[in-house]
Amino acid sequence: MKFYGKGLVWDPERQKMLCEFDKNGELIVEDDRTIKLLLSWGYRSDTPREVKVEIPAIEKEPEKEVKKVPTPRKPRTKKAVSK
Repeated sequence: MKFYGKGLVWDPERQKMLCEFDKNGELIVEDDRTIKLLLSWGYRSDTPREVKVEIPAIEKEPEKEVKKVPTPRKPRTKKAVSK
């Protein structure tokens, strides 16, 4: 699918660049997710606007368990050495 615009397009969900338009302001996209995002954000394309856009949810990585750090013991004190 061909889209028209300028510059870069940022993907806020993945925190990286989604795509970039060429110097003529055109972009050819084959990825379904990218097509749905660009249509939902209102970018002009060569497809009629009647296309229903449903954006799939991105699976988030499971959160890592945070290991509990034991509380520190009393600091060691130097004992006086007698000679």
